[in-house]
Amino acid sequence: MTMRAWTAKDIVNIPKVKQIGSLSHEVSLALYVRIDQIFAMDQGVDKVGTAFGVELPNLSVIQKGCLTHQTDKVILLHNHPYLDGRCDASPSEEDLVATEFYAKHLALMGIQLLDHIIVAQDGTYFSFRAANYLS
Repeated sequence: MTMRAWTAKDIVNIPKVKQIGSLSHEVSLALYVRIDQIFAMDQGVDKVGTAFGVELPNLSVIQKGCLTHQTDKVILLHNHPYLDGRCDASPSEEDLVATEFYAKHLALMGIQLLDHIIVAQDGTYFSFRAANYLS
């Protein structure tokens, strides 16, 4: 079987992702991608932050999730809530650095970072893959 071509638009329309996009604080999670299905990280392991930032899941947790869901493909996702009266899904400098770090270190573990998506409360989103930050 060939891998389904999951798009950022598909991802942002997943009910759990829509819910995360509407939160007033940042939350991050890993999505484990298989040919036929996408699995969200267990609720108890999601990283919850403040309105100003959130830590992405650590590499060993992502590796364990890949083993559990029998995949070597992952999508990172987090939200940007309204801040200072603005809603913006654009990546921060920290988001850019973190994406590069995860892509490199996950690859060393044999895990492909398919995308890192930022969702905002107004329904907008930013895909690192679509913006050519990931190849």
